[in-house]
Amino acid sequence: MDNITRKHLLAKHRQSGFPGSILDVFKAYDQGIDLIGQFEQQNNIQTAQTPNEQQQGLRPAHQAGDVNQSMIFPNVPPNTAFNTVGMKEPINIEKYNEQGHLVKSYENVPPGVQNLPTGPQKGTVLETPANMQSGGPIKHFQKRKARHLRDDMGYQENPDGSRSTHLMMSGDNYAWPSIHPTSPGNYEEQTFDEALERGEMFEFKNEKQADRFARGSWKTSRWERKNIDKKQTGGAKWQDTSNWVDTEYGPDQYGDTLNLNTLDLISEHRQGIKQPWAVRDTIAYHETGNHQRMQPNAVQISTNKGKLVPGTGRGKYQYDQPSTLTAANRVHRISSYMGLETPSFIQELRDTKGTDRADTLTSKQQDMLYMGDLIQGDAPGVKYGKGDATIEDLWYQGHNRRTDEKKARGEFQESMRGLQTDTLSNYNFMAPKPNYFDVKKQRHGGATKKYFKLRK
Repeated sequence: MDNITRKHLLAKHRQSGFPGSILDVFKAYDQGIDLIGQFEQQNNIQTAQTPNEQQQGLRPAHQAGDVNQSMIFPNVPPNTAFNTVGMKEPINIEKYNEQGHLVKSYENVPPGVQNLPTGPQKGTVLETPANMQSGGPIKHFQKRKARHLRDDMGYQENPDGSRSTHLMMSGDNYAWPSIHPTSPGNYEEQTFDEALERGEMFEFKNEKQADRFARGSWKTSRWERKNIDKKQTGGAKWQDTSNWVDTEYGPDQYGDTLNLNTLDLISEHRQGIKQPWAVRDTIAYHETGNHQRMQPNAVQISTNKGKLVPGTGRGKYQYDQPSTLTAANRVHRISSYMGLETPSFIQELRDTKGTDRADTLTSKQQDMLYMGDLIQGDAPGVKYGKGDATIEDLWYQGHNRRTDEKKARGEFQESMRGLQTDTLSNYNFMAPKPNYFDVKKQRHGGATKKYFKLRK
């Protein structure tokens, strides 16, 4: 996929309101699937083409009782104001500039608001039902939005000697700044309605979340500030990585907790690996072998006195207990550097010192462990991203545990020759299958009786 296609898909992703990751869109495109087109058909997203449609927007649909419709307004001139007069339910309004970046956002705007400025840039406006995005945990992008709301605007000196830029208030599941800058260093009081009109309103699932946000959960902690700038793989600061994700893909790519999509974006920025999922699939293809190809429940096939017996490796990447702990610690560190919460399964692995049953983890959980190793481990990720290392080098230096390099590389090369006549996409929607020893048990019974007894 070339950069022009990537930019085109990125713009469509932002303008359509597609809830999935842009990385999912890229991967599907490579397989001939138009995820955004499918989403628009399923969610009844209309495009305002004529002047009348652009003037009326969603109003006719709401008047007719259809409050679940969405609408795209292309080529909106600078400084065009929108409104919700005549609407029956709250809506979200977002504006993206011609590069596809989100430049204005209003969430859960109630009916009757007459003037919602969309900013000085030409772009595309998207109106969606408010219930498409409301609720759920406090999103990381809300915190980031609040943190950067007063960039370069100075602060207000308070009577007690403290300084403020927001003085957040909360009520009715909302939080908003009670002060607003008129110029750098000069602030005035701001009402609920003024905050709503300026796009400075934050909506939450309940009053407890809104109150926690208003009390300061949006602020960067001292511990975060200390760790977020640490230099790691590729020499980039972690704050630079976070800013890059916001700029290139929009600030809504991740929530409060580290996930696989975020790890993919981190790898792209810090290592230059534009398709980390392809790296994962290739490594898993080799690690699982001919008999258990790409199976998350794969069990290592070893020999003992001429018999095939279960080894210690488990899952798509053949992790054993020590390697799951190492990978979990790496994912935890990445969470800390990015200022995100550690996934619960990662914390459980750290608490239990790893697991010898990686095959019981989900496929995505195993993928996250591998990404921790790829980003923080010994794999030459940056060299691979630059084209100075091969996928074989990436596997051998970052994942292989064999001591005989010539034999190990030979086996990997054999897998790659098999991949030339196979297709990784064949395994994307593969139904769960029994592992090699489960199949043996079903066929013969008793041959691996000891293994299955222990497994129970």
